[in-house]
Amino acid sequence: MSLVAFIPAQFPERYEWLGEAVSSADLADRILVIATYPRPENTKRWRRVEWIHDASLQNTGSKYREAVKRTEPEDVIGILDDDDLWLPSKVTTIQQLFSDRSLLYFAHSAAIIREGVPTRTAR
Repeated sequence: MSLVAFIPAQFPERYEWLGEAVSSADLADRILVIATYPRPENTKRWRRVEWIHDASLQNTGSKYREAVKRTEPEDVIGILDDDDLWLPSKVTTIQQLFSDRSLLYFAHSAAIIREGVPTRTAR
């Protein structure tokens, strides 16, 4: 099983957050960004990132479909938006959960963090 961190990137103005999302997914086996805009030159340093530019993929659902096409059947796809972060334990948690091959889907809780302090947990 490989973990593919999939980041749908819709808005170039959220680029500053995209770098943090990519960094937070660094322990994934692959990082796949599917964007409606071309890869900015300064993202070339993200060597492990597979950047797919397709302006026709205007909604998130079409990006999800494209991500599935670019993975193998045994891969696990972890999704994080371009303004989200994975906590350091996220990759390990996903790998442990999906070691049970009968598990097909998992939705997690998320921490809402303001100024570095978790304020509440959302489901």
